[in-house]
Amino acid sequence: MLPSAGMAVKRKSSYHHGNLAAEIVRVATAQLELHGEQALSLREVAREIGVDQSALYRHFKNKSALLQELAARGFAQMADDMHKQATRKTITPVECWRELGRAYVKFAVRRPALFRLMYGPYGEGSGQPVHRTAGALGVTPSKLLSDALRVLDAEGQLTVSFEAVRLMSWTTTHGLAALLIDNVIQPQAIEFTLQTMIDTMIVAPSPRKAKRTR
Repeated sequence: MLPSAGMAVKRKSSYHHGNLAAEIVRVATAQLELHGEQALSLREVAREIGVDQSALYRHFKNKSALLQELAARGFAQMADDMHKQATRKTITPVECWRELGRAYVKFAVRRPALFRLMYGPYGEGSGQPVHRTAGALGVTPSKLLSDALRVLDAEGQLTVSFEAVRLMSWTTTHGLAALLIDNVIQPQAIEFTLQTMIDTMIVAPSPRKAKRTR
């Protein structure tokens, strides 16, 4: 029995006019996490959505453009995760910095393929500021970390200059994330590394400053 016109409509893709771009991003993100950047296929993305591949080019001119969009969205999602982690309860400036670092690493472990894309040639590695996309609150991951350090710097808690701590803490946190997703080190290293950074680069506030911040 041939399908009726009504049945044919029901078999169409679940997306409707106006949200194809969002559906492309959703499906491509899922493929990225499953198969990696190199194996991501526009043909497979179109097939899964249920549209002709040419429809994708109305939103993304090629695979590179789609990967750039995924990387940009990754930074926004990371920023949102970091902000939520650092504001879920009342904490000290040191604890805030630790929570931001913890959220950064957890994001990488939870979404390794996206994390690699974000810091590859289609993301931060491109040198284009568009990839340092802010999250829902308009704050980028790097600004979240820098702002937390500025609070500590203002309180006189950094053992070396702000720029030195900013660079050392970011490279250490990023390196920790990269080693974890490549299974070079174990998850137990997260807390040890974060605490070592705090012990090395941050001192306790003076009694006068501590009293003033209460």
